Amino acid sequence: MKKGNQYGKNQWKVTLLNLGVRLGILAILSGGVWKAWPYAAPRVSAWLEEKKNKDDGETEEETFPEGGRLSVAMMETREETEFPRKAHTYKFVPSDGTWNDAAKAAREDGGYLADITSAEEQQEIEMLMEGYDGYSVIWLGANRLAGDFAWMSGEPWDYTNWAEGEPNNETGSESYLMMYRSDGKWGWNDAEVSVSEYYQGHMGYIIEYGD
Repeated sequence: MKKGNQYGKNQWKVTLLNLGVRLGILAILSGGVWKAWPYAAPRVSAWLEEKKNKDDGETEEETFPEGGRLSVAMMETREETEFPRKAHTYKFVPSDGTWNDAAKAAREDGGYLADITSAEEQQEIEMLMEGYDGYSVIWLGANRLAGDFAWMSGEPWDYTNWAEGEPNNETGSESYLMMYRSDGKWGWNDAEVSVSEYYQGHMGYIIEYGD
């Protein structure tokens, strides 16, 4: 029993000694950190600020590429997807044929005789014809065989550009739509299917391609 008691006392001494050593080391380290902090604090603060700016920059770049224009690009893409624009192109073909000949040739070429449903389209075709000074008569894609003039493409008959005094159905059989140039100005006219006989070498038709 005495031996055991002596061992227990020694063990407590060792434990207390170890604890004292550890507390002493901790005190030394704490004191060192406390003394070094005034010198280390600015560097730690600068490092934290740099890391924050870097993280913010990466987030902004991912969310707003090219200077924050992601939302604009997405809106443009969405508009093109939801509201597709119809692309129409036009081609002038010199021809002395009748309106029926022109309509058939346009279909065989993958299009149809042009319809003009707005002032913008009228202007576009006039600009096309600026390259054909010698041509003054053009077949367009409408007739009134069913009573009133209508576009054969099915487009609504909302816009017109009749020349002065037209349509007049002067001969009683002027059932086809043509456009002619007089004094540098284009206007519409109702005409007979055989009017091409009077304009040999100076007429043709417009093919329109699109939906």
